[in-house]
Order: sequence, then structure tokens, then C-alpha cells
Amino acid sequence: MLNLIKSEWDKVASLKSTWVISILSLVMVAGGGTAFCAYMNNRYATSETFKKMLEREGRTPQIWDYSGIFSSLMIICLVIFAILMVTNEYTFKTINTTLLANPNRVKVFSAKAIVVIVYSGIVSLVSLLVSFFLCYAVTPNFHVAFGDEFSHKILIHLGCTVLAIILLSLMCFAIGFLVKNSAAAIAIFVVFYEVLTGIIQMITAVVGKAWIAILNNCLPGSLANSFMYSGVKGANNSILSDGSVVKAFTHVQSFLGLVIWLLILVIPALICFKKRDA
Repeated sequence: MLNLIKSEWDKVASLKSTWVISILSLVMVAGGGTAFCAYMNNRYATSETFKKMLEREGRTPQIWDYSGIFSSLMIICLVIFAILMVTNEYTFKTINTTLLANPNRVKVFSAKAIVVIVYSGIVSLVSLLVSFFLCYAVTPNFHVAFGDEFSHKILIHLGCTVLAIILLSLMCFAIGFLVKNSAAAIAIFVVFYEVLTGIIQMITAVVGKAWIAILNNCLPGSLANSFMYSGVKGANNSILSDGSVVKAFTHVQSFLGLVIWLLILVIPALICFKKRDA
């Protein structure tokens, strides 16, 4: 199994796209987060109105939230990696060579999944850590002493963000096996993660039905955001037309929702892969 995992890693490591995605993720998260934090630091230092607004809402500037503000761009990069890792094999017919070398399809599927998990986890963690420390350096007005509570919040935010990205990457990995086409798989992800969520949010605001807001909370994009930012006061809550609020899911509920979506996609993907000729 270790040799198979190494073989799968060697395949993706030899591709320029793998390293381009890694660099893009780092630049977008760290560069974008640092620029945004520098702007917010200046605003916090110069605008009394901004300070009072935060005080009214009972909030203080949170470096661990601002530093990962461009995580959604990194998610897009990493899920594209997960999709291409599968669909490229079908596009260039290298899947037949892979199966000839190791006919056990469950092992092949598992090895590829492990590579996706490791790659997505390392890239997202490194990008977020670099972003956090750069943001910490440019935000003297936000500085909070490193203590138990502060460190705990950072670890929760980092851990939840990385885990959410891994789960989303695995979902797209499974979609790649189901459709075997890069464009179709990416389109499915964009529709479910961004487009459908936005449409339902607009419908919720107009129609004002709580069940529509709850339906929106169950979509993968909403679950991922709730899981990553459930510690942020008011984040991801839905406001209905009558002014009432439907709260987003908790950490545990969001995590369970993501796991359910993952199983819904991975189980059929594995079954299809086992039954196909290639």
C-alpha cells in the first residue's frame, strides 16, 4: 500500500500544475490576508466610528478570522487539484496502466484519496500559518498576548479550516470518479458550493421562510463556512424578510453534515470505480 501511495504521489509531484496550485494558494491566502489585515489595522487605528461599531456589536478584531479571509480562493484551487488528479487519468488513459500495475481498485482509490488528504492538508495548513504570522506582523493595533484562550481560538480556527478543506477536496475527488470529466466535475462543485447557495440566500431574503434558510444551511458551501467560522459572532446566520434570524449550524452539526455529504459522494464513486472496465 505504501508503494502505491508513493506511486500516486510521484504522479502528481511530477506535474507543474501541482506546484502552481500550491504557490497560488499560498500567495492568495497569505498575500490577500496580509493586505486585508493591514487595511483593517489602519481603519481600526484611525476610525472612531469603526471602533464604536465593533463595540456595539460586541466584537473585537480577530486576526485568526481576517488572516483566512481568502480561504475560499484556496479551496477552489485545491478542489480543482483533487478533480484533476482523477479526471486526468481518464483523459490521458493512464488509468489503465495504473490498474494493470495494481488491479485492486479499492487500494488504488484509497491511495489516491490519501494523497488528496495529505496534499490538501499540508498546502492549506502552511498557507494559513504563513498568512496568520504575516497578519500578526502588520496589525499592532490588534495584538493580543499569546495565552491559553488566544492560542485555543487559533488552533480551533486553523484545525476547522484545514479539515473543511480536506473534506471538500475529498468530495470533489469523488465527483471526479463519478463524472470522469474535468469541466463537468468543476461545474458541479461551483454550482453546489457557490451558485446554489447564493440563489437560495436571495430566495430566503425575499420569501422569508425559515425552512428555506435551513435548506441553505445543509448545502456543502454553507456547512463548510459554518464549520470554519462558527466561532465568529453572527457569521453565516440567515436574516428573513421579517427580521427574524435562522442561526447557522454549530461546529458539530456542520462537521456531521460535511461527513454525510462526503459519504453520499464517496460510496457511489467507489462502487462505480469497482464496476467499470476502467
